[in-house]
Amino acid sequence: MATTNVTQRVLGRFGFLLIALVLFLATTPLAEHTSLAEGRFRVLFTVVLLIGVYTMSGRRSLIVAAVLALPAIVGNWIEVVAEVEGTAPFVYALSALFLGYVAAVVLAAVLREQQVTTDTVLGGICVYFLIGIVWILLYALVIEFDPGAILINGKPVSYEIAKGSSTLIYFSFVTLTTLGYGDVAPHSDVARMLAAGEAVVGQLFIAVMIARLVGMHISITSRANDEH
Repeated sequence: MATTNVTQRVLGRFGFLLIALVLFLATTPLAEHTSLAEGRFRVLFTVVLLIGVYTMSGRRSLIVAAVLALPAIVGNWIEVVAEVEGTAPFVYALSALFLGYVAAVVLAAVLREQQVTTDTVLGGICVYFLIGIVWILLYALVIEFDPGAILINGKPVSYEIAKGSSTLIYFSFVTLTTLGYGDVAPHSDVARMLAAGEAVVGQLFIAVMIARLVGMHISITSRANDEH
């Protein structure tokens, strides 16, 4: 029990979610070309979904998260277990909706905080990663209907590459950070709209978070000075 309490104090409310997100994003490219790539991807993605539910604190948000996560988790495995084909678009859409909801709830919790804590910082980082993953799923959804929507070195990103996700992880976070190397680029109107939206959201998020954290720090410092 003592060990659990110490872990919770160190990692905070969002620490476990951040660890799951980092493992998912960091290990996907490393294991993509191995025989266990698809299974590992599905396991880690399921862990991210489950921990996303775990981070919900209020009863209402917990119920909503569970309702959104359940079909996404089932859909993630039904294609393998029951050999049901054609579920990918539904899984991408449901997963994007769920993770978008988790990102919104975590961001709201972070913005409600009155002081800068480790948990606040971890929550902000989680939201940033979640934004990138939501857009990965949206890009994958678009590719399902238009394989030529995104090009890699001038060639369409195939379904197999999109399924492995490393190309889309790279493209999403390069877009989110507005680096824009150009080796992977949106080609269709929908893909371009999504890429532009991701770049705008990424910059707005950083601006809002920095402003909020600086504001909280100034407020705490001001109160401390008044007390003295």
